[in-house]
Amino acid sequence: KSQLVIIDVQEKLSAAIPSEVLNRLTKRLELLVTASNSLDIPYICTEQYPKGLGKTLPKFKKTWGPRF
Repeated sequence: KSQLVIIDVQEKLSAAIPSEVLNRLTKRLELLVTASNSLDIPYICTEQYPKGLGKTLPKFKKTWGPRF
């Protein structure tokens, strides 16, 4: 069994990353999520202290599979 785990891609943490780096990270994560969906591999996103650091970036939340 496989599962993709995306760790702490949160709003306020992302704001601290230079935009060039964040764009590369986002594109690579989108590729991983697309591949995981194509292969029916579930994924989850972890959040560290969402009250202070914000929620996971909306584009990586999903409507099926494991919940946050």
